[in-house]
Amino acid sequence: MRRPRPSASIVVAVAVAVLSAAALEACHKQSSGTADFEAKPSAGPSKATSRGITFASLSYDEALSKAYAEQKLVMVDLYTDWCGWCKKMDRETFSDPRVGQATRGMVPIRVNAEKGGQDVARRYRVDGFPVVIFLDGKGREVQRIRGFVDAEEMLRVVESLPRVPA
Repeated sequence: MRRPRPSASIVVAVAVAVLSAAALEACHKQSSGTADFEAKPSAGPSKATSRGITFASLSYDEALSKAYAEQKLVMVDLYTDWCGWCKKMDRETFSDPRVGQATRGMVPIRVNAEKGGQDVARRYRVDGFPVVIFLDGKGREVQRIRGFVDAEEMLRVVESLPRVPA
Protein backbone atom coordinates (compact mmCIF):
# COMPACT_ATOMS: atom_id res chain seq x y z
CA MET A 1 0.00 0.00 0.00
CA ARG A 2 1.34 3.44 -0.98
CA ARG A 3 1.70 6.18 1.61
CA PRO A 4 -0.15 9.37 0.68
CA ARG A 5 2.15 12.27 -0.30
CA PRO A 6 1.81 15.48 1.70
CA SER A 7 0.17 18.30 -0.21
CA ALA A 8 2.40 21.00 -1.70
CA SER A 9 0.90 23.66 0.57
CA ILE A 10 1.86 21.69 3.70
CA VAL A 11 5.41 21.21 2.41
CA VAL A 12 5.70 24.93 1.65
CA ALA A 13 4.26 25.93 5.05
CA VAL A 14 6.71 23.68 6.89
CA ALA A 15 9.64 24.99 4.81
CA VAL A 16 8.65 28.61 5.50
CA ALA A 17 8.36 27.91 9.23
CA VAL A 18 11.76 26.22 9.36
CA LEU A 19 13.47 28.96 7.33
CA SER A 20 11.87 31.70 9.43
CA ALA A 21 13.06 30.09 12.65
CA ALA A 22 16.55 29.64 11.21
CA ALA A 23 16.67 33.28 10.09
CA LEU A 24 15.72 34.52 13.55
CA GLU A 25 18.30 32.28 15.18
CA ALA A 26 21.12 33.14 12.81
CA CYS A 27 21.07 36.83 13.80
CA HIS A 28 23.13 38.33 10.93
CA LYS A 29 23.05 39.77 7.34
CA GLN A 30 23.79 42.79 5.02
CA SER A 31 24.01 46.28 3.26
CA SER A 32 24.34 50.12 3.59
CA GLY A 33 22.96 53.66 3.24
CA THR A 34 22.92 57.19 4.65
CA ALA A 35 20.58 58.95 7.05
CA ASP A 36 18.95 62.18 8.13
CA PHE A 37 16.49 61.13 10.83
CA GLU A 38 16.50 60.74 14.57
CA ALA A 39 16.60 57.54 16.58
CA LYS A 40 16.36 57.92 20.33
CA PRO A 41 19.27 56.73 22.44
CA SER A 42 18.65 53.39 24.10
CA ALA A 43 19.89 51.99 27.36
CA GLY A 44 20.25 48.58 25.72
CA PRO A 45 21.48 45.45 27.45
CA SER A 46 24.47 47.37 28.83
CA LYS A 47 24.59 51.09 28.23
CA ALA A 48 28.23 51.29 29.20
CA THR A 49 30.76 48.87 30.54
CA SER A 50 33.29 49.83 33.17
CA ARG A 51 36.29 48.34 31.39
CA GLY A 52 35.21 47.89 27.79
CA ILE A 53 33.40 50.19 25.38
CA THR A 54 31.65 53.18 26.93
CA PHE A 55 28.63 53.80 24.73
CA ALA A 56 27.59 57.44 24.41
CA SER A 57 24.08 58.38 25.49
CA LEU A 58 23.39 60.13 22.20
CA SER A 59 20.76 59.78 19.53
CA TYR A 60 21.84 58.63 16.09
CA ASP A 61 21.71 62.20 14.74
CA GLU A 62 23.60 63.59 17.75
CA ALA A 63 26.31 60.95 17.29
CA LEU A 64 26.69 61.85 13.60
CA SER A 65 26.95 65.56 14.46
CA LYS A 66 29.58 64.89 17.12
CA ALA A 67 31.57 62.61 14.80
CA TYR A 68 31.41 65.16 11.98
CA ALA A 69 32.56 68.02 14.23
CA GLU A 70 35.36 65.97 15.81
CA GLN A 71 36.40 64.09 12.63
CA LYS A 72 35.68 60.70 14.21
CA LEU A 73 33.88 57.55 13.17
CA VAL A 74 30.56 56.49 14.68
CA MET A 75 30.31 52.89 15.85
CA VAL A 76 26.65 51.84 15.78
CA ASP A 77 25.76 48.65 17.65
CA LEU A 78 22.36 47.58 16.30
CA TYR A 79 20.72 44.98 18.51
CA THR A 80 17.37 43.62 19.69
CA ASP A 81 16.27 42.53 23.15
CA TRP A 82 15.61 38.95 22.01
CA CYS A 83 18.96 38.36 20.26
CA GLY A 84 21.13 35.93 22.21
CA TRP A 85 24.20 36.64 20.05
CA CYS A 86 23.80 40.37 20.83
CA LYS A 87 23.95 39.59 24.55
CA LYS A 88 26.98 37.34 24.04
CA MET A 89 28.75 40.12 22.12
CA ASP A 90 27.91 42.49 24.97
CA ARG A 91 29.39 40.15 27.57
CA GLU A 92 32.43 38.93 25.67
CA THR A 93 33.41 41.51 23.06
CA PHE A 94 32.22 44.96 24.13
CA SER A 95 33.37 44.38 27.72
CA ASP A 96 36.95 43.55 26.68
CA PRO A 97 39.31 46.33 27.84
CA ARG A 98 41.33 46.11 24.61
CA VAL A 99 38.19 46.73 22.54
CA GLY A 100 37.28 49.63 24.83
CA GLN A 101 40.73 51.14 24.32
CA ALA A 102 40.66 50.60 20.54
CA THR A 103 37.31 52.41 20.18
CA ARG A 104 38.15 55.40 22.39
CA GLY A 105 38.68 57.63 19.34
CA MET A 106 35.14 56.88 18.05
CA VAL A 107 31.61 57.84 18.97
CA PRO A 108 30.09 54.46 19.96
CA ILE A 109 26.30 54.28 20.30
CA ARG A 110 23.73 51.53 20.80
CA VAL A 111 20.53 51.39 18.77
CA ASN A 112 17.71 49.00 19.60
CA ALA A 113 16.44 48.15 16.12
CA GLU A 114 12.93 47.42 17.41
CA LYS A 115 12.51 50.13 20.04
CA GLY A 116 13.24 53.56 18.61
CA GLY A 117 15.86 52.49 16.08
CA GLN A 118 13.67 51.11 13.31
CA ASP A 119 14.58 53.95 10.93
CA VAL A 120 18.30 53.41 11.46
CA ALA A 121 17.94 49.66 10.86
CA ARG A 122 15.84 50.28 7.75
CA ARG A 123 18.20 52.94 6.37
CA TYR A 124 21.17 50.59 6.58
CA ARG A 125 19.12 47.57 5.44
CA VAL A 126 19.78 45.58 8.58
CA ASP A 127 17.98 42.26 8.51
CA GLY A 128 19.81 40.29 11.19
CA PHE A 129 21.50 40.86 14.52
CA PRO A 130 23.88 41.70 15.95
CA VAL A 131 25.32 44.11 13.45
CA VAL A 132 27.93 46.79 14.07
CA ILE A 133 28.23 49.53 11.48
CA PHE A 134 31.05 52.06 11.37
CA LEU A 135 30.02 55.38 9.80
CA ASP A 136 31.72 58.63 8.96
CA GLY A 137 30.22 61.89 10.25
CA LYS A 138 28.00 62.16 7.17
CA GLY A 139 26.41 58.77 7.82
CA ARG A 140 28.28 56.94 5.08
CA GLU A 141 29.09 53.33 5.86
CA VAL A 142 32.81 52.63 6.23
CA GLN A 143 32.65 49.03 7.49
CA ARG A 144 30.10 46.50 8.73
CA ILE A 145 30.34 43.50 11.04
CA ARG A 146 27.52 40.97 10.64
CA GLY A 147 26.83 38.57 13.47
CA PHE A 148 28.82 37.78 16.58
CA VAL A 149 32.57 38.42 16.58
CA ASP A 150 34.94 37.84 19.46
CA ALA A 151 37.26 40.51 20.86
CA GLU A 152 40.16 39.44 18.62
CA GLU A 153 38.11 39.84 15.42
CA MET A 154 36.64 43.16 16.63
CA LEU A 155 40.17 44.43 17.25
CA ARG A 156 41.25 43.40 13.74
CA VAL A 157 38.31 45.28 12.22
CA VAL A 158 38.75 48.41 14.38
CA GLU A 159 42.50 48.53 13.68
CA SER A 160 41.84 48.35 9.92
CA LEU A 161 39.52 51.39 9.95
CA PRO A 162 40.65 54.84 8.81
CA ARG A 163 41.51 57.10 11.75
CA VAL A 164 40.14 60.30 10.22
CA PRO A 165 37.12 59.97 7.91
CA ALA A 166 37.35 61.44 4.41
